[in-house]
Amino acid sequence: MAVQSRRNPLPSGSPPWWSGPLLFLTVFVAYARTLNPSLFRNDSPETITACITLGVSHPPGYPLHSLLGHIFAMTAPLGNPAITLNFFSAILGALGVCLLAANLWLLLGNSGQTYRLVAAFAGALAFAFSKSYWSASLAAKGGIYSLQVDLELIFFYFLQFYFLGAAGNQKAKRTWRPMAWLTFIFALGLVNHWPTQFLTLPALGTLAFVKTNPVARNPFKPVTKHLIQTFAFVILVLSLYLYLPLRANQFPALDFGAPLSLHRFLACLLRMDYSKVETMASASPEEFTALGAKALYLSDHFLNEFNSLFLFLAALGVWGLLKKRRERVILFLLTLLLTTLIINVFYLRVIPIEFWHLDDHTLSLNWVLGIFGGCGAEETLEWLGKMHFFKGRLMARWTLGSVVVIVLPILVFFKHRDVNNQSREFLYWGYGMTALKSMDQNARYFAESDYDYFSILYLQEVEHKRPDISLKLTFSLAKKGWTDLINSFSSRRSPWGPIYCAFPNGDFITGYLKNAKTTSFKPTGTITEFMPSKDSNNKGQVLQPLKELWEEYLEPERRSSNPINGLLLELCAHPYLNTANYLKLKGDLSNWNDLYDKGLSLIQENPWLAQTWEMRADGDVSLGNNRETAAAYVMSALQYQSVGMEKEARLCLKKALAQDPSNAKLQKALTSLEAP
Repeated sequence: MAVQSRRNPLPSGSPPWWSGPLLFLTVFVAYARTLNPSLFRNDSPETITACITLGVSHPPGYPLHSLLGHIFAMTAPLGNPAITLNFFSAILGALGVCLLAANLWLLLGNSGQTYRLVAAFAGALAFAFSKSYWSASLAAKGGIYSLQVDLELIFFYFLQFYFLGAAGNQKAKRTWRPMAWLTFIFALGLVNHWPTQFLTLPALGTLAFVKTNPVARNPFKPVTKHLIQTFAFVILVLSLYLYLPLRANQFPALDFGAPLSLHRFLACLLRMDYSKVETMASASPEEFTALGAKALYLSDHFLNEFNSLFLFLAALGVWGLLKKRRERVILFLLTLLLTTLIINVFYLRVIPIEFWHLDDHTLSLNWVLGIFGGCGAEETLEWLGKMHFFKGRLMARWTLGSVVVIVLPILVFFKHRDVNNQSREFLYWGYGMTALKSMDQNARYFAESDYDYFSILYLQEVEHKRPDISLKLTFSLAKKGWTDLINSFSSRRSPWGPIYCAFPNGDFITGYLKNAKTTSFKPTGTITEFMPSKDSNNKGQVLQPLKELWEEYLEPERRSSNPINGLLLELCAHPYLNTANYLKLKGDLSNWNDLYDKGLSLIQENPWLAQTWEMRADGDVSLGNNRETAAAYVMSALQYQSVGMEKEARLCLKKALAQDPSNAKLQKALTSLEAP
């Protein structure tokens, strides 16, 4: 009969029956109050469309989430399809919080029942309201990452129960069943989001090859029979990926990557099409200078996700686990934490305005810190309980426990409440609706980015709006496609109807100008209409759709402070700038400053911001307001200088000085900038 090691005591008892439902409802109500009622910028329109229509999402396809989301939407419709899938994410998020509490309850098995319960609630609730996890639980795309966290926490629970000394079930170790459960959960994680699941491999490898307890048998030492059984189990679960080619061969409306053949299926599965755009392996030498900014962002991640008090408890939790001789747990969690940090610094290739992508891929850090923080709360309660003042005073201990379990999560809650309140998030939906309203009947729209393509695809395929519009991606125009397009313009018998694209400085206009001698455009709402040059004066109100877009979705008080909206807000600047420049060509500068004010308020990154200020100043020259023109050139110079573009900054200061020659401050600033 196996003797339980004193270093790994058995957990005693089960948590109160009401604790799980109470925790779930508390978190779910908070998520529901801040839930996104429509579309969020983080690929949520694509995710919703994939779930509702059983389409193929962008690589690696996410078949597990698409199937589960489809089942949920069909069996429990909670409103329109968007809010139904957003609720699905909230349920997955609240479930993850309960799973973290279950892991803490198991991990703290040698503590008193009260301390365990308080610590489990403290760590779980703080994790629930951490910035990125809360955000992921409010919109459809975040549900993919919430589901991944659920699978990771289930995996960690079984890992604890069978192999990390939490249960001491020696008989279970001599069967293949524990490894089968671990393999099953691990394979489900691969089917959901394999890049994140792979981050656990170094931690598992560390457990397999580093023996922190020389007495204990290594539970990862395999035998041939178990290897065969495990391999069969993995293949069975991974067969869910066959959903991609099977569904693609039915030609759904959403068929990202078209995994029809074996080559396309492997390219989709392994994200080969993204290798040149998302990995640092293909980055230019100049882009490696951004590694420092990325590392700084990730280092700030710890404090931004929680607060300094909770981080102190997390550090205390590591010390408490060491004191309890739980080295294998610490080894696994710290290895996972370090792996996640290192891979995200050196793998993902993102510009600063897209650093929020790192938040989605670093949710493992949040639950690891939640585990450590809960252990720290338990260690604090034990230490205070041993003080003379608390001996024999049950009410005082309960009061102190209530403070720990309530105050810490409340601090984290209020820190992130505003940035994660998506209850008025209609921008993405409004952007797509404005585009649809801006197009004539039977139009053909060439989308140039995720923002315009997926919002319109969702509105057409899920909400069934404007089926007369043909939605295409610009890169779908091969050489013959461009030839047909140009011929349709010249023959004036176009079977395609009116032609639109997102903005006239993207791939569409570049390709069009290579194949046509003349062209003209007219901004219309959020989009641009293309036509032969002699049609450039055709009728149509330019400003009205812009007014609706601004008043309903883009006024400062209506904007969310969530950084995920940054790129979408910048995209919304294009219509205002395009309209201003179009009207300038027509000799109309009456709305120049108003349109540029709106456009500039939406742009967040340089050097585009500097270039836009300079373009505004160039237009202001025609208005004859010298001081206002000089001020715009100065703003442009400051923005250029902030990104190290000294030559452009000097040129703008010279232009400003030409508008205001008597300005001694401008002359001094230019002299200092020209000094070696």
